[in-house]
Amino acid sequence: MDRERATQQFQPIETTDPHEYDIKFIDQLKGLMFFYAEKQSEKHPDLDFAHILHSTTPLYNELQDRYNVANQDDLDSNFEKYLNELAVSINEAYKNRKNGWEEEVLKIIKSEEEKFPYPPSNTTEQKRDHEEKCGILKYNTRTGVWWFKEAGYDNKDDFIDVHFESLVLKGKEKIDPNEILESFKKLAGTIVDKYPQTRAITGTSWLLSHPLVEKLGGFGFHILKNDLPQNGLYTWLQFMDRNGKISQKRVNQLLETGEIPVQAKTAYIPVEEFLQTYLPQERRGEITLKEVDQEWKNTTEQLTKEDHKLRDDWKDGKITNLKKFLSELPTIQKIFEKAGIWNDFVNILTAAYEAKLKWEEIRNNYHEQLASMPKKIEDILESDKYLIKKIIIN
Repeated sequence: MDRERATQQFQPIETTDPHEYDIKFIDQLKGLMFFYAEKQSEKHPDLDFAHILHSTTPLYNELQDRYNVANQDDLDSNFEKYLNELAVSINEAYKNRKNGWEEEVLKIIKSEEEKFPYPPSNTTEQKRDHEEKCGILKYNTRTGVWWFKEAGYDNKDDFIDVHFESLVLKGKEKIDPNEILESFKKLAGTIVDKYPQTRAITGTSWLLSHPLVEKLGGFGFHILKNDLPQNGLYTWLQFMDRNGKISQKRVNQLLETGEIPVQAKTAYIPVEEFLQTYLPQERRGEITLKEVDQEWKNTTEQLTKEDHKLRDDWKDGKITNLKKFLSELPTIQKIFEKAGIWNDFVNILTAAYEAKLKWEEIRNNYHEQLASMPKKIEDILESDKYLIKKIIIN
């Protein structure tokens, strides 16, 4: 894609609806994303275009989210295997590069997305509702994050993920450090009152490389040293200025150099350190927090392993004696018995086994019987999840 085609979409966005604005803004960036991916492909001819597009832009992110939800999986390696199959048609479109090939690639990705519809609890609208705000700072709670391992956390821990962009994309000419400080103070109080299970406050953004943020000491956050994939919106939002418009200056930088102007970083700050820094003076003293019980982590890890073994062995036709096989799933049996659903679960599997149903057919044929089980399992797991932790904030 040449420079003119990469920027011909950059027109004023005429809408007052925030969600519609976001959609149109991202849509305009797609041309720039293809331009950047092409430049990276030229620099790395040993890599195929489909994988470069995945590693450098967020164009696959929706598909990856849907794939992970549908497969109850969050391993990037598994999505990479799936991507290898999808890459054939994308690479073919790139190789031929007929007029409109970029739209052809987007249609391929969109077609794959439709194969993995979100269940009702994972709709985009409901995900947006989980975003909260303290002062000018937007944030959301999250678990299942694995990339803070080097900081001593794992994917079972709870985090508050702050959206650093919300501190500057306000339509103001200047950023007010005091306004930022007050927002962090409000968040500290909110953690104590509403989210005491938080282990750390995290954030990923190109702004962590911004001179102003560095001047403010990075808000006390610690930068992770691992290599962060630059394929998230946390990188591409740098092409939006403080007034919410396309930043032509940064667009021009990318067009001139073929490189993204500022690299995004991931950072964290332990909850104790965050509260010591930002908790208002009148709230200080003995604070009650929670942390995930290590025994609970071990149990849920084993539960996941047994669940994968059940699904994989059923799909591969490896189960020759169902009763014996189920006896090799002690953690599933323990949790399901506590939830009062073990016997019903065994009866469903027995009937499905005798009928020689495929794994996917079990969910369809026994939808009503299975529908209430996840909530009962979740209730049992949540009841044993946390230990109380007392700390002193001076």
